[in-house]
Amino acid sequence: MRIIISPAMKMQKHISQQVTPLFFEKEAKQLNEQLQKLTLDELKALWNCSDQLAGKYQKYIADSLTDNLTPAIASFEGIQYLYLTEHLLSDTGKKFLQEHVRILSGLYGVLRPYDGVKPYRLEMKNKLNGSLYDFWANKLADNLYEDNDLVLNLASNEYAKAIKPYTAGRKFVTVQFLEKHHGKYKTLGVHAKMSRGRLVHYICENQITDLAGVKQFSDFNYRFSEADSTDEKIVFKTDKFETK
Repeated sequence: MRIIISPAMKMQKHISQQVTPLFFEKEAKQLNEQLQKLTLDELKALWNCSDQLAGKYQKYIADSLTDNLTPAIASFEGIQYLYLTEHLLSDTGKKFLQEHVRILSGLYGVLRPYDGVKPYRLEMKNKLNGSLYDFWANKLADNLYEDNDLVLNLASNEYAKAIKPYTAGRKFVTVQFLEKHHGKYKTLGVHAKMSRGRLVHYICENQITDLAGVKQFSDFNYRFSEADSTDEKIVFKTDKFETK
């Protein structure tokens, strides 16, 4: 089983000598070279960000993709990564994390948690000489399904869209978190990100390799809902989201 998650917009840099190599270094360098050709104004438009952020990430673009790297799991910040709490995993849990969890990326394609990265800004939805979905095509899905027949989708729609068109004949199961809100069950963004992170931690610490094990997850007062689930979707529901 491979578990896919989204990257985070905010990144930090902690240089480490202990990083693993990229799956798609050639492609990442190609995209980075395209970014290097853009002016500051063009980058600002591409990223839809402030002058300050555009200038900051323009400096990162100029850096080598192979020097002064940070493990991806330590570089990405955000709610999902905060609740994944990689630093609290046992050594066995961290090994499982590296083997089974994959981070999807507009720049890097597919990342293992301890692959070396630098801070970057390139979302899958960004248009860089055309669509990044077209650029990556089936490469990401083929990587995920190599020696594997099941992908558990914990990624956002933006990143899952890079995989879904290539899942015919392959098992692709999306996890959905629903909580009661004003009388109706809905996915609430912040709580869903917290839950995705905690679920990844749970899977890794318990070395879960099948869907039956995934369905036992119960943090934040969630319970697996068989009535709402299908062969392609695992649904967890709660009437009251609780942190303890």
